[in-house]
Amino acid sequence: MINYLDIIKNLAISQLQKDLIIGTILGDASINKSGDSKAILRFDQGLCNKEYLYFLFEIMQEYSSQPQPTERIYFDPRFNKEYRSYNFSTKSCTIFYPFFKLFTDSTVKTGRVLKIIPEKHCIFELLTPGVEKNYKINSSFFISISNV
Repeated sequence: MINYLDIIKNLAISQLQKDLIIGTILGDASINKSGDSKAILRFDQGLCNKEYLYFLFEIMQEYSSQPQPTERIYFDPRFNKEYRSYNFSTKSCTIFYPFFKLFTDSTVKTGRVLKIIPEKHCIFELLTPGVEKNYKINSSFFISISNV
């Protein structure tokens, strides 16, 4: 069986990028498989977190599929209100595939790939101070994980 945790630990990307990827996948980023052994990350934030999204973009820019984040304006008729969001995606890349394998489960009979929290022993090895300190993970998440 392939040990994706070890692969992630030895990836040729910075610790800052690893922390960002792990923290945002645990948060609200999405990750999807794209071909054989490749994956794409997608980052999306509302107007109130525009600065944060640009911070993420700066760190992940070398992997971005676009020259800058995209602004999306949409109208929600339920609230009769216009919203703005900002997003970017990475290129399809083998570097992201171990994260896809570790943080998703496609065995669920829903026909969809679901984000999951990796097994207890594995998640503790991934939660570096950089993940907790720098990347929008709710502190209650860490409390609930440590009590598992």
